[in-house]
Amino acid sequence: MVGLEFDFEKLLTDLKKLKILLFLLTIVEMVYFFILFTDNNLWTKIDYEYNANWIVLIFHCLVVVVFIFYIWREYPFEGKKKVNDIIMILFLGLIGMWLWLPNFKDLNKSNEKHNKQKFKK
Repeated sequence: MVGLEFDFEKLLTDLKKLKILLFLLTIVEMVYFFILFTDNNLWTKIDYEYNANWIVLIFHCLVVVVFIFYIWREYPFEGKKKVNDIIMILFLGLIGMWLWLPNFKDLNKSNEKHNKQKFKK
């Protein structure tokens, strides 16, 4: 993050929004897989009558697109890191999105380091 100018508060609020969205996706997928593995009749009903598999898939793809768009447009890193993060999200899916989310304590530390280096110049 050194050498790049960014609004740290905006970064934190955006990451919190992405975390909420990812939490909702995780809950939806966990409920779907729980029903899939526990109650075959209910799964058959919601899958064939309501097309739940397509709804979950479309929601998952929309969240992936939001993450990729955010990384590519707003995330304050350079190109190679962005490409690596996008590849991780595409290949690992839900787990990749959880792995990508930065820790807020580490972000605060890196922001403090960034501000110290900025004022030394």
